[in-house]
Amino acid sequence: AWEELPNASDTQFCIPSFYLAGAGAVGQALACAMAAAPCEGTYATVVDHDKIDDDGTNLNRCLLATQEDIGDPKSELTAKFLRSAGADVYVHEHKWEHYLDPNNRLPQRADIAALESNFKYPLIVSCVDENPARHALQKCWPQYLLGGSTNGMGLEVSSYDMESVYECLMCSNPLPKVDSIEEIAMHFKGLAPAEQKAQAQQRRIDL
Repeated sequence: AWEELPNASDTQFCIPSFYLAGAGAVGQALACAMAAAPCEGTYATVVDHDKIDDDGTNLNRCLLATQEDIGDPKSELTAKFLRSAGADVYVHEHKWEHYLDPNNRLPQRADIAALESNFKYPLIVSCVDENPARHALQKCWPQYLLGGSTNGMGLEVSSYDMESVYECLMCSNPLPKVDSIEEIAMHFKGLAPAEQKAQAQQRRIDL
């Protein structure tokens, strides 16, 4: 019965140290949920290169942002809310691939740096919105990975346990097929010179 359930306000919400890759709509939804419950002791590494803008697809989706936040880094805004929940946060205002080189950033906390030096990333929460970025995260082969994304008007979360026999983040988010040079050349072979030039510019390739 409902009255027999434990009081949620008496429950301490705490998750292990984790990486939050992507601080847009989905990443901010996570931060908002964590800020609503105490999470003392959690350590989060927030990685995002983007800023809040008002282009019609950004500000209206980032539930932590207001007009006053336009132009501010998404990573810092998300970190502020995580800190308000009691978490300790490391921020990197760049892409995940850039973060992986320690020469590109400030020193990490000692225990996290020790894991990274052995190529260990125990828990990654993927909130990125493009498949190449998802592949970059998966290639670190974290022990456990949560993939969050928007799906229509809802939110979809998938879990990827690297000790299981099920598909990984890369498998479930394949990259689009890239034509070989031979395939492109065969396509161009039947086109008039002007059309070849137009197609080359459209595809951003050297004719």
